[in-house]
Amino acid sequence: MAKQPANYDSTVPSESGKDTPDTTGQKQVVFKKKSKKCTCKGFSGKNAPKERKIKFSGKARIREQQIWAEYIRRHREDLRKVAPMVDDKPPKLNVATVYDADVLNCIRLFLKTTFAYNVNLVKSLHEVNLLPGKTDTFKYNYNKPFFTNYAERREKVRQIEKQNVMMSTAIQHPQSRMKTVKEYAEDWKRIETIMENTSQYPLFWKVKKEVKSAVEVLPPAPYFQQYVTEKSSKYSDKRPRCAALVPTCPGKMVAMLYSDYVPMTVKNFLAFCDPKASLTYKGNLFYLIFQNYYCQTGDVVENRGFGGTSIYGPYFGNEDLTLKHGERGILTMYQKIPNRNESQFLITFRKLESLDGENVAFGKIIKGFHVLDTIESVGSKKTGRPKVEIYISDCDEI
Repeated sequence: MAKQPANYDSTVPSESGKDTPDTTGQKQVVFKKKSKKCTCKGFSGKNAPKERKIKFSGKARIREQQIWAEYIRRHREDLRKVAPMVDDKPPKLNVATVYDADVLNCIRLFLKTTFAYNVNLVKSLHEVNLLPGKTDTFKYNYNKPFFTNYAERREKVRQIEKQNVMMSTAIQHPQSRMKTVKEYAEDWKRIETIMENTSQYPLFWKVKKEVKSAVEVLPPAPYFQQYVTEKSSKYSDKRPRCAALVPTCPGKMVAMLYSDYVPMTVKNFLAFCDPKASLTYKGNLFYLIFQNYYCQTGDVVENRGFGGTSIYGPYFGNEDLTLKHGERGILTMYQKIPNRNESQFLITFRKLESLDGENVAFGKIIKGFHVLDTIESVGSKKTGRPKVEIYISDCDEI
């Protein structure tokens, strides 16, 4: 057997992937597959591997559609079982306030008459349909008593069609016959303008009335015993008075306390008004002053607005919340947490209805409003931080 040239290699791989043994004793040359050198630069650009597209069979695609349909069905069931978080029911409407009884009665009688007429009409049509005709309906050679005006008939049909279209539109897109809130407001504005121009006197609802505080209107609570001190017994109303001094302004600010409405709050306030006490309002800073709103002070513990205490313990609850903050100079308790009063209090710069029912009003300024004006002038509208340091230099019951 002739030998193969040395520079020519050939090999026949076996079924197991290995070379067949040389049974003839001749040297067998193995061909090696030439490996290609990788020239790719990462997985970016043109050299990035292409995404394999997975082909689903028909059964897999049907199964996927069934799963998706089952998910949608369950989602719809969950939506139907969702409980509303708010009251989504329509408001109750009192029909008697919208419609007049006489008008409804007229409508009822009209509908009753129309229904009876329709019943008689249906009966007549039924008789015509069942009974034989009394005239010869197939005789065409007869003289017409008058000629048909087709133009007039066409116009009448057009009017009927127009009415039917309007009725159909009204049924498909019903609209309320009542005016909207905006229309009522415009009507009232127009009427008010006419009244202003024609009336000899100003309109009474536009005249500013003097706001009386609840203390002047309401009687004292019967279940409260008025807190009377030795100094307050000399006054006719037996309500205690206290005075405070501010070093930057001459004069003193005098406040009257509602001891007949909130005796516990007044007693707590007077205890800290004593300048000789260990915890006192003397030297307390006005750490928050919001112009045209209120000023805050009374932190007898830290003097920064983060502390406070009371003579009854760390805090005490609200007493009477019926007193309103209806004028400038109302003294009211400051609450970090609702229904927890300490030593801190506020002085209002104007009427504050937002504090009504939330904070306990226990007094009001009756003298020295120029001192309150000085305190407000050093405040800020946005941050409330005072421009200069201002504090209570002295305080005591008078």
